[in-house]
Amino acid sequence: MPIRVCFIIFNYLMAILGVTCLVVAGLFPFPVRETAVLCLAALGWLEWKRRIPLKPPAWFSLIVISIVAVPTLYFVLKPAIPELLAGFLLFILLTRFVFKSEFNDYLYGHLIATVCLLMGALFIQDLTFAFLFLGFFLVMCWGLIFYNLMAEQVGSQSPPDLFRTAIIGTRLNTSILGLTGALVLVSLILTSLIFISFPRVGLGLISLNKGGVPISGFSDRVEFGEVGLLKQNDTVVLRVQFSRNGKPFRPPLPALWRGVALNHFDGKTWSSRLTGFWSNPHRPGKPMPLFTMKPEEMVIHEEIFMENIDTPVVFTYGLPLSIDGTFTRLDMDSAFSFKTRDNHKGPRRFYAATDIGPTQAQVAYPLPGQLEPKQRHGYLQLPDLSPEIVALVSHLTGNAASPEDKANALLAHLDKGFTYSLEMKETSRGYLDEFLFHRKAGHCEYFATALTILLRQAGIPARLVNGFMGMEWNELGEYMIVRQTHAHSWVEAFLPGKGWVTFDPTPPDPGGTQSASRISLYMDLLRLNWQRYVVKYNLSDQIRIADYFSDSTRDMMDGFQSLSSITPQSILPFLKRNGFKIAGVLLTGLLLFLIVQKRKNDRRSAIQKPTFATTQYNKMISRLKKKGLVKEACWTPREFIAHLDVLTLQEKDQIEQITRLYEKSRYAGQSLDKNEEQRMTALAKNI
Repeated sequence: MPIRVCFIIFNYLMAILGVTCLVVAGLFPFPVRETAVLCLAALGWLEWKRRIPLKPPAWFSLIVISIVAVPTLYFVLKPAIPELLAGFLLFILLTRFVFKSEFNDYLYGHLIATVCLLMGALFIQDLTFAFLFLGFFLVMCWGLIFYNLMAEQVGSQSPPDLFRTAIIGTRLNTSILGLTGALVLVSLILTSLIFISFPRVGLGLISLNKGGVPISGFSDRVEFGEVGLLKQNDTVVLRVQFSRNGKPFRPPLPALWRGVALNHFDGKTWSSRLTGFWSNPHRPGKPMPLFTMKPEEMVIHEEIFMENIDTPVVFTYGLPLSIDGTFTRLDMDSAFSFKTRDNHKGPRRFYAATDIGPTQAQVAYPLPGQLEPKQRHGYLQLPDLSPEIVALVSHLTGNAASPEDKANALLAHLDKGFTYSLEMKETSRGYLDEFLFHRKAGHCEYFATALTILLRQAGIPARLVNGFMGMEWNELGEYMIVRQTHAHSWVEAFLPGKGWVTFDPTPPDPGGTQSASRISLYMDLLRLNWQRYVVKYNLSDQIRIADYFSDSTRDMMDGFQSLSSITPQSILPFLKRNGFKIAGVLLTGLLLFLIVQKRKNDRRSAIQKPTFATTQYNKMISRLKKKGLVKEACWTPREFIAHLDVLTLQEKDQIEQITRLYEKSRYAGQSLDKNEEQRMTALAKNI
């Protein structure tokens, strides 16, 4: 393929990837993104046809335009600053394809595309950016390589009229492809090593990305039906890795992730009228103590990776003993729901120690056996109820001797004749009456709301809790996946002598037990590792990686030292334990061997006898040097010709013919035939 074609393709690929980063970041609304794509396609066609680039007119000045246009747009249209900067970057990128003063201006286009990538990095924190960055890195490396090859042909300072119309016959050969491909791979590996080893100062210091995806059902006011809408989206909310006593641990499923507790219902809307219990500052890196269990029952450690969702709620599983993360302040209300207060945007990372035991031990925190009258009244609030609901509660609890018996009787009623359904609409009868007496089908919001109101009608304090039910396990990475479709509502009722007890009246979702394919599990594991080791990579991860390699090296050395005692029967277990480590060492050794061999071959090629064309070209250079025409080392053959204005047209034409034959042999890798060799010899003698 001709070098010029490769050069154009990779220039526009780089620009497309830069614009794609801004599009994925949500900085270009409709129809700006569509217009940008059409403009890039049109400019690519024009450059292919040698219509652009053009020399900029005298009135065109990006500095003047930026000083005048940017403030004007800001004060007139009042756009957000990120969108304004992204639009101006796009304008510069497009105009740079049209107007160029010299060939070097292509490098400005590369720089602008790189700025687009970096700006997108501030807003894109999911796995999408990994593919965009990898593609941009490879394209940029190839683009710079082709830029240098083109600069050798047309001159780095040549005007657009010259390099636009230049006929370049040089074609790309496979040896250049292989060498440059190896260089790109090595540079990518080195970049990754630098990223891993570069000192980290903390988390969330440069979180300039926009707010996350709005997630309903987790605020102080929740419209009835919001959780049902949430359940129709399978986007991941949390990924959680568990450990117990320093080893990976798989908790029992399903697991309830507690979010917000709501205590007031007006028939259509749940809201929280709970008072704040405490608000404490937090220093990231220092776990904040919360509750204390005496004695501890089943303490586990959770590493929680929370996606970019727009809620300050901290979701907890079990009784939280301590918590750490990127937040600067933690609030807790009187229902023990947690929210962070900070300006952090983007995915978040939490570390928590929790007790997921039966929690029948003494809890050293205000979880009283008795409720104060004011608190009790807040959990007994009722909307206007129909006589049918009042009669139903009286009928179901008439023979119950204790509040616990009443609660179990109401729970048993919802377990008979009721089914699960995501389809539910309000009628003139109201949500509860339609659900309890007519439809008898609904999702968790309906079951939890119905039980909460029935319990309150029976005189039992109760509250609605919105959270998630984690029920998906990724066996490849040994972690829990919690999706929006796992959104769940349940009930907490206060029983004398037991405190707040969880009741979940919702029957299983028939469509909620679908197993994920192995490919989707691999992709989700890749997304988790992206969040863990790229987006939220910190000093503790560096220490963990260093410890891993230190332990692995020590174990492997111990294994090699014990080779003398290995028997044929113990070889297979040894390979199973150390197979990956041995394979890594062998692959590293093979890579080093190939690099050494490549260097040897390069040195061997460097001392090989020069080609006929190179010899004749060097003779020509020597003869011109005697005449006072010296070729500088930084000049390309074409640039040297441009400095030979003192020669006659005939002499200059002879030098151009020799140069073309030299370029054909030197850069295109094509051998000269007998006639070309004879012509080159004759021309060189006449210089």
